[in-house]
Amino acid sequence: MKRAVIFILGVWVLSLLTMTALSQERPESDTKTGTLIVSIGGFEDDRGDARAELCKSPEEYKGERETFRRTILPIKNGKVEWVLKDLPWGKYAVKAYHDKNANSILDKNAMGLPKEPYGFSNNARGFFGLPDYETVAFKFDQAVMTVPITVK
Repeated sequence: MKRAVIFILGVWVLSLLTMTALSQERPESDTKTGTLIVSIGGFEDDRGDARAELCKSPEEYKGERETFRRTILPIKNGKVEWVLKDLPWGKYAVKAYHDKNANSILDKNAMGLPKEPYGFSNNARGFFGLPDYETVAFKFDQAVMTVPITVK
């Protein structure tokens, strides 16, 4: 009988501790966020649109997966500003181009070279094709951060 009482008390104490632990508020996520401002300049004129993509992996950057964020912005006075609020801190890369004829693609010549101005974060340039992801990538870890890009 004594063992049964001790067993029941033990189960009761454990269930009480479990209910107390589950009922406590859980802390909010430790994920920090901020505002990223992508400032793109160097547009020759205001015709067409500026198109930009924010990538968070090499696969997104190379076009092997859907990009994390993308936008289409009207060009005013040869520049645009893309403001991304509540963006989780992390490693990102941005690619942008001037879609002069607003056909939603980066037009290329017969040799496969872009006919429309383009640019990347860190103002990186590739010799034949995209610059390496690590060259374009940057660490976003501030409440507010501006990334300048010049299209050429």
